[in-house]
Amino acid sequence: MKANKKSLIFHLLGMLFCILPPVFATLEHFPIWASKGGEVMVSALTVILLLICAIPLKRHIAKFFKSPSAWVIWLFIYIAFSLLGKISDDITAIALVAFPFNLLGAVLFKLSERYKEKPQ
Repeated sequence: MKANKKSLIFHLLGMLFCILPPVFATLEHFPIWASKGGEVMVSALTVILLLICAIPLKRHIAKFFKSPSAWVIWLFIYIAFSLLGKISDDITAIALVAFPFNLLGAVLFKLSERYKEKPQ
C-alpha cells in the first residue's frame, strides 16, 4: 500500500507540473478574451495553447498513450518559435516555462510507475 501512495503522489505532482505552469504562462501572455471592433470574443490562439497545456491530462484520462510527452511538444514549440523572432516572443516565453515543468512532470510520472504495486 505504501508504494501505491508514493505512486499516486508522484503521478499527481507530475500532472500539476505538466499542466499548471504552462496554463499560467499562457494566460499571462495571451488574454482569453479578445476584443475586435466593439465585440468581445474568445481568443483562438489562447484556446489552442490551453489545449496543448492539457495534453498530459487528456492522455491520462484516455489511457491511449503510454507516457506523457507534452514536454517534447513544448520543446519543439520553443525551438520553432524562437527561430521566428519577434512575432512569437510570447509563445516562446510560454514554451520556455512549459518545457522544463513538463520534463519534470515526465520524470515524476516515471517515478509514479516505479512505485506502483504490481497485481499478484
